Amino acid sequence: MLKLKKLTVLLMLLFGTSCLLSIPDSYDRVPPEPDYVVMYSTSWCVYCKKAKTFLKENKIVYIEKNLEDPEDYAELVQIAKDLNYRGRLNAVPLFIIKRRIILGFSPKEILFLLNRGESSSKTFNRVKSELK
Repeated sequence: MLKLKKLTVLLMLLFGTSCLLSIPDSYDRVPPEPDYVVMYSTSWCVYCKKAKTFLKENKIVYIEKNLEDPEDYAELVQIAKDLNYRGRLNAVPLFIIKRRIILGFSPKEILFLLNRGESSSKTFNRVKSELK
C-alpha cells in the first residue's frame, strides 16, 4: 500500500511538471505586467496623440509600436492569433492591455483594465455658459 502511495505522488509530480513545461512561447510576446500597455499607432492619427498624452499624464508605462511598420504589424497579427482574437486589426490607436486587444481610444476602459479608478484620470470638464 505504501508503494502505491509513493507511485501516485510521483506520477502527480511528473504530471504537474509536464503541464508547466507545456506553456507555449506565445505568452512571452504579450506583456504580463499589470501596468504595461502596448499601443499601436500611426504618425497621422490624432487620437493616437491624445492617447499618448493621456498615458503620460496618468503615468502609465507603455511601448509604442507603428501599425504601418510591416514587422510591428506581423507581430500584432501573431499576438492576435495567440490570443484567439478575431476582430479587426486595422484601426488606431490599438492597445494590448492584460492580454486584451482594445480598438480605439477609451480612457475609462484603459483605466478599468489597469485596475485604476477614475479618480486617477486627468479629465477636462466642459463649462456650460448661461444663455441670456
